[in-house]
Amino acid sequence: MSARVLVLLLALAAPAMAADAAPTAELLLGAIDVPLTPEALAAAGVDEARATAVARDPARRRYLRVRAAGALGVLGTDGARRTLEALAAEDPDVEVRIQAVTALARVWAPRDPAVAERLRALHAGAPRALGDVLAAELARLAPR
Repeated sequence: MSARVLVLLLALAAPAMAADAAPTAELLLGAIDVPLTPEALAAAGVDEARATAVARDPARRRYLRVRAAGALGVLGTDGARRTLEALAAEDPDVEVRIQAVTALARVWAPRDPAVAERLRALHAGAPRALGDVLAAELARLAPR
């Protein structure tokens, strides 16, 4: 009987123990239901270097790369901006490019006209899906 009680207590305590444990970088970037916040990124050990490495690695799953690009936007550093500009311009995966454009348009373009201008320049030769996102983000940035 005591073994059953111990198993029951462990089963009841498991969710609380899991809630206290910080997710790893891979778990956080791969999670579909966990928002990327500065606090979550720090707790999981996702810094600019790690997010850049994942976002630029074509061998990684698309979702991880897209989330890593989103993490660069949350981090908001100058290095993150440069990485996102490179991804937006030349990444072979249009979904990664879309996330890079979205982060640039929402984080940097409102305060840096040069970023908005670079996004405008990308619009001309962009594939349709990327062009649609660029058009929407540029329209959102336009003065009213």
